[in-house]
Amino acid sequence: MKLIRKKRRSVLKNPWIQIFQDEAEYPDGRKLSYTVLHYPHPSAGMVVENTRGQILLIRSWRYPTGKEGWEIPVGSAESGETPCSAAIREVMEETGIETQATELLCQFYPSNGMSDQLVYVYAGTAKSENITIDPDEVEEAAWFDQESVLRMLKAGMIPCGISQLGLRTWFMKKR
Repeated sequence: MKLIRKKRRSVLKNPWIQIFQDEAEYPDGRKLSYTVLHYPHPSAGMVVENTRGQILLIRSWRYPTGKEGWEIPVGSAESGETPCSAAIREVMEETGIETQATELLCQFYPSNGMSDQLVYVYAGTAKSENITIDPDEVEEAAWFDQESVLRMLKAGMIPCGISQLGLRTWFMKKR
């Protein structure tokens, strides 16, 4: 059943997210208070493959979960930037690797029950392979053979949902 927004109050706003507290109503008159996470810019990531068929992953510690894990390079698009350009820029910023996007693997809302965050994941090829990390961005970056990445997915070493969906989609298309 479709809800109709009756009132919206901004609770928090910064460059990356805005939180709204909405008062909504069902067509039959029932009322509901709803918290909405609004992302002003889409997020974009890339599954990067080198000439040897290896996949580039970064290792990051994530404050909200208090955990560290491997993931694909992902970040928010900047104002006026396309998701594809954002994915290419994020790979460069986090790893120093220059890439070329080859296809859009998936586009999705990771938590559409409470958020309008839109995520794009691309497949890409590396134009270079020498990794130079930005220690303010990531803990480590490395190339992994495909079997190792599959084992890491199965073992829970890649906890990021965006990375999991991007990598699983990439593997489905490859096989």
